[in-house]
Amino acid sequence: MRNRASRRQRTTSIFSQAAFAAACAACGLLALSGPAEAQSQSLAQKAKAQQAKAPPPVPAVSSPLVAVVSIGRQRVTFYDKNGVVAQSPISSGTSGHDTPQGVFSIIEKKEEHFSNIYDEAPMPFMQRITWSGVALHAGNLPGYPASHGCIRLPYSFAERLFKMTKMNTRVVVMQGEVAPMSIAHPALFQPKLAEVQAPAAPTTVAPGVEVIESSKPRPALPAEAVDGETPMMLGARLAKPEVAAATSTELRPQKATITPLEAARAQKAAAADKLVAAVKLADATKLAHKAAMTDATKAYRAIGPADAAQRRAEQKAALLQRQIILARTEEQIEKSMVAHATAVVEAQAAVTAATAAKALHGERQSAIKASLGAAKDAEKARVAANVEAKVAERLTDPVSVFVSRKTARVYIRQGRIAVADFPVVVRDPQRAIGTHVFTAVDASDGGRRVAWNVVSVQSPAEAAAPAPQTQKGKGQQAQKPVTPTGTAVAAQSLERVEFPEAALARITPYIQTGSSLIISDLGLSVETGQGTDFVVQTRGEAESIISQQKYARERGLKVSRNN
Repeated sequence: MRNRASRRQRTTSIFSQAAFAAACAACGLLALSGPAEAQSQSLAQKAKAQQAKAPPPVPAVSSPLVAVVSIGRQRVTFYDKNGVVAQSPISSGTSGHDTPQGVFSIIEKKEEHFSNIYDEAPMPFMQRITWSGVALHAGNLPGYPASHGCIRLPYSFAERLFKMTKMNTRVVVMQGEVAPMSIAHPALFQPKLAEVQAPAAPTTVAPGVEVIESSKPRPALPAEAVDGETPMMLGARLAKPEVAAATSTELRPQKATITPLEAARAQKAAAADKLVAAVKLADATKLAHKAAMTDATKAYRAIGPADAAQRRAEQKAALLQRQIILARTEEQIEKSMVAHATAVVEAQAAVTAATAAKALHGERQSAIKASLGAAKDAEKARVAANVEAKVAERLTDPVSVFVSRKTARVYIRQGRIAVADFPVVVRDPQRAIGTHVFTAVDASDGGRRVAWNVVSVQSPAEAAAPAPQTQKGKGQQAQKPVTPTGTAVAAQSLERVEFPEAALARITPYIQTGSSLIISDLGLSVETGQGTDFVVQTRGEAESIISQQKYARERGLKVSRNN
């Protein structure tokens, strides 16, 4: 394996002519013929030409973005709520190394990345969509499928795109090309309002207090009416004074409607403040423990000299006592007695000092134990506050929902973590439903209404049809793009799904811009896992399973299927 210094050297020269050509060759991305030197120069010239033809700067965009990769047309188009914001040619996988198709999202971003499969080939501005090795990244574009499964982009476009996208940006890969279309349907989720009671003064409310669900939306309090509210816990009532009548000092409670998402955001802020305080306390107790250990060390080091001083004083007193016995004259006896008395006082002082040093060390040892206990308690509180903050933050993330006709279940994820799944009824279960991705792209009425669009990755007819033959590479005609079917088919898929109340109770409180609903004939892809949103593969699932099984065998792990 190359050492880190060698890797760094390659990074600094990655887009020099020779290095870029070597990178493409290392990935096995092009079929080369002719003398090696001529091939390298040809690749370098192509790379230089691609960099010279930089696409226009990517404009300002509105989240969420949706990327649609067309294998047939060899291009990627990025959409926001207003339409196309960026478009670029690509180079996808060759036959035998086909780019998987279906619904993905960006799960990792690295400006400087090297392949762990293809001899550490450079993959600049890498944006991963599967843990098994498929990503969007800068690379050479010969004008036809030429990669080992990744989606290669022009360097300048990949650089601009890297700054534009975020984690969880949706990436839809299909043979044809379908643009997201606005859709309005009563079955699409809308944020749910919860009625919250406010007492006369801000108080800390214990969790678990009942929240009254209201089927009739109530007007929200104006912004000035909620100033000063304490952070709330989910499922709790808030304290809020009502302006009293001029003739009475009695404070009457009032009711306001807020979304649970607003409550979650308040909880997130409270949890963040709690975490900051816990971190400060943990740091302070660590410093106090360190200081206690320093003091104890000093006290321990003082015991030795004190004991030595005590021994010397006692030896001196004993020697002078002997001199008294050996004295011959009255003058000698008197002088020795005075010296002995002084030595006895010094010995007693030395004993006292040694005893005090040992006692001080004992106190310092007790202080160490106390400070250590405080530091451990503070660290536990910090860990708990960190967990609480992460949970609170996750509750403010857009919720993702996946309905599988195959498993007859609805799966819910939030913050790329699986939170729940429930049985779901799909009417006429023997008939194909297709694969459709609905995304909440805009919010209104203070977040109480969201607008949706839809990308139909597969129509029911496509889902029921056998897989098409893959392209063979350069010179082969691209397959005819899929003709957009409008929103009628997607709307029919919504009408066939009956969500259980328990699922709706977990979904609707957290609907916001960026939330998504995927309805598909398929089950969860094996690529769906830790740190991912839902992955649904319409093509390439078998290859992903083989890849993950190989990875597991090499590392002695087990691969668990999600469906």
